[in-house]
Amino acid sequence: MIVDVAINKPLWKTLDYEVNENIECSVGSIVEVPFRNSIELGLVLGIKKKSSGQYNLKKIKKIIELSFLNKEQLELLNFMSSYYCCPHGITATLFYSKNFFRKSLKKTYGYQITASLNNSNSEPKAKKKNIIEIFRQKKKISHEDYKKFTNYEKKIINDLIKEGHLKKIISEDVNDSLENNNNIAKDIELNLDQRKAFECVMKDKNSFKTFLLYGPTGSGKTEVYIAIAKQLNQADKQVLLMVPEINLTPQLEENLKNRFESKHVCVYHSGISNAEKKKNYDHVKSGKIKTIIGTRSSLFLSFKSLGAIIVDEEHDDSYKQNDGCRYNARDIAFYICKQKKIPLLLGSATPSIETYFKYLNNNISILNLPKRNLAKSSKILIEQNTGNLESLYKSKIEKLFKENKNIIFYVNRRGFNPLILCNSCKSTINCKKCSVNLTYHKTGNFLLCHQCNYKMSIPKICDFCMSKDLVGIGDGTQKIEDELLKSFVPEKIIRFDSDEIKNQSKLKLTIEKINNLDGGIIIGTQMVSKGHNFPKIALVLILGSDNALFSSDYRATEKLMQELFQVAGRAGRELNFDSEVMIRTKYPGNEIFKHLINSDYSKFLEKNLQERKSFNYPPFSNHVLLRALSKNRKDNLDFLGQALKFAELYKSKDIKIYDIVPCVTEKINGKYRHQLLFQFERKTFMVGFLNKLVKRLNNCKTKSTWHLDVDPKNLN
Repeated sequence: MIVDVAINKPLWKTLDYEVNENIECSVGSIVEVPFRNSIELGLVLGIKKKSSGQYNLKKIKKIIELSFLNKEQLELLNFMSSYYCCPHGITATLFYSKNFFRKSLKKTYGYQITASLNNSNSEPKAKKKNIIEIFRQKKKISHEDYKKFTNYEKKIINDLIKEGHLKKIISEDVNDSLENNNNIAKDIELNLDQRKAFECVMKDKNSFKTFLLYGPTGSGKTEVYIAIAKQLNQADKQVLLMVPEINLTPQLEENLKNRFESKHVCVYHSGISNAEKKKNYDHVKSGKIKTIIGTRSSLFLSFKSLGAIIVDEEHDDSYKQNDGCRYNARDIAFYICKQKKIPLLLGSATPSIETYFKYLNNNISILNLPKRNLAKSSKILIEQNTGNLESLYKSKIEKLFKENKNIIFYVNRRGFNPLILCNSCKSTINCKKCSVNLTYHKTGNFLLCHQCNYKMSIPKICDFCMSKDLVGIGDGTQKIEDELLKSFVPEKIIRFDSDEIKNQSKLKLTIEKINNLDGGIIIGTQMVSKGHNFPKIALVLILGSDNALFSSDYRATEKLMQELFQVAGRAGRELNFDSEVMIRTKYPGNEIFKHLINSDYSKFLEKNLQERKSFNYPPFSNHVLLRALSKNRKDNLDFLGQALKFAELYKSKDIKIYDIVPCVTEKINGKYRHQLLFQFERKTFMVGFLNKLVKRLNNCKTKSTWHLDVDPKNLN
């Protein structure tokens, strides 16, 4: 028997291997195969009697797992490989990880209380006391839960084991985990609009239909999600609730585990350990898990009985994969729901222009939540940017502190200064590997590249003119924090960015700290704008949003509008709570701010659609980027020149070919980047053309690495 095997290599064809007659093998199986001088994991995509080659075949070394992927998953894999122009072997790695099949992952371990802990009369220190109290309540905790919810106090757990108060237990699953909840909170009664949205989805629960749940931040979309999940779970159906980023999962997970039996809820994303990931994968496959909170990767779980997919914040660019198979998770959710004949619910306060266009063309049913649930709308103020924050301290902040209210400073730049400038020759300090400025980080006192993480100390003189007159330009989160610390105590200030929050444990602790804040300031980047429900936010101050007003990317205004609406939505989410949103800009008369003040996001989308139609930009067409990367510019230009020459053979009304250009950030990590943009009128023509282009490009001799990005989210 001969099998077609796809391995995780940039190969645009499968490889033939021989299987011994006494070994069972099927399509969808995971196998170990020899490849050159190594052993690789592969996926069986086909079985045949004869090989197409005229050479001696190597034999499969081992069958790891029979029929690991089912028929529907294989169909999805083939579609994604074809549509997104990615080799089968690379696309297949979305569906499995080599770590899944390590024997050490078959079992998990945890900790169990002993009688001596219950009989202990000693008075431990605060941290240890808190952990002991958890064990006294729960008796038994998985290692994963201990790490997740206690900031992994390794010394304390080792001391308790040495003292005989705890013992390590090994089992396939520690059922009585810290997360298990015996006191399920009572359901919140849906209002009229929420009830109507819920009933519309449930009416079509046994067929494929796409809905857009559209309402301002704080309108109660999550309650609709929970009602749908509960109803489907009761019918023994699973629900996948997708979020765009890992940092949104803890708050949602806590919410759902207070409302469901927690043993039926799990999270699935790249931030959890391989052991937990494999455990959750198996429990979803068996049907033990009913509700899954996940990021992009959760789409590729093997569901036993999926009843619906909910995509929260459907507009978010984080649903687009930026390496390997460059898929859009929202669009793949659409494919899966169509395949399984189940409903797809997209939720957003600021829907993407593509989704809104589908609604206008009657391809999506809209479910409106027209107003905030119990909360009042925030007052929005647009102010001329004077660059001076001092005036705000006395007029706003101190007053709000006295009322125990909180403030968000939104600055979408981490670090202290975005660039260091020489006042004499006006040159900037740039990364040696990338064509970007180095950012000054006061915490640690170094310059850092935000593209490749190259780090260096601050020079004393300019490399070009030897001047000592070097100054920092622009404001990042660290600088705003530094300014505020001159007037307020550190306990009042929390920085919420990726420099400060490096893991799930730190994220959980920071969110807890914010939830207990009474009269304080949160300084954050985009991390603070997405989905968080922070208490007592009376003022949101937005700084540094002007750059997007003049971007070369035609999507920039849409992204900025979504960002402003989302950040503004963090304010005043409690009952009868007065709040303000203040935007500091050098261009207060810009039309985008008028849409924000009037809360007419739909009108903004309709105007934006008219502009795109005049240029025939998506969603009126489809874009595909061919990008080339090399240490030498000429390699890229020669390769893309060959691609352009081939593409021009197909020039017609169905395709528009733009010029070869360098990317806006031309060099990253030592490699130059150039691109060629194609614009297509019809998807059927696009898929056929790209299939021919890939075959041609595979025969090109080039030193450049290349990839195709279908439906790109970023042209820069």
